[in-house]
Amino acid sequence: MESKVVDLNFRPISYSHTNELAKVACRHYKINSALHKRLLNDEIYIRDLSLYINKKVYNNQFFYSFDNKLELKLTLESRSFIVKAFYMAALRNYYNSLCAVMDKNKLIALNKLITEDDLSLIISNPPKQKIKKIVRDHFTLRRQLYAMLCEMMSTWLLMLPNPLSVRMKLKFPHRYFCSSFCNQSQYFDNLYWVLDR
Repeated sequence: MESKVVDLNFRPISYSHTNELAKVACRHYKINSALHKRLLNDEIYIRDLSLYINKKVYNNQFFYSFDNKLELKLTLESRSFIVKAFYMAALRNYYNSLCAVMDKNKLIALNKLITEDDLSLIISNPPKQKIKKIVRDHFTLRRQLYAMLCEMMSTWLLMLPNPLSVRMKLKFPHRYFCSSFCNQSQYFDNLYWVLDR
């Protein structure tokens, strides 16, 4: 865990999303993204960019006290791990609807995906949405899952201490925290594979 804390605080290049990192670098150095991509092999460029991000983007704010809070420890994990944890929480909330729209084989595959380890790492108190009835329409269910996923991630981002929140904004593309279905679908489609017909 110690190396993850060091990376999160001092090595933004190691976890930043490619597009978000390129935006920061291109704005700072006034270069295009193709040159930025080539320069990522240069140690001096990486060190300078990391220092710039820590100073100007993070305002030299650092975070070390993760205690035993899952919400904070989750920031140390990879993008895919974090999204999977939230996705599993959303799936759990819509489980009855999933049973209505999925065939038996897909339901078995989904149950294999949701392990006890996944459930224990899910945010302790995800936003509660009142699910009044079972959704039987595949597209509507998919849309509601995306909306819940983004709502949970946005809520998580808002509850994080500022030094962690700004780091997560660089770790994920901005669209992970928006509520528009069109913007979300391109990022989350790969997670929905088990539900595709």
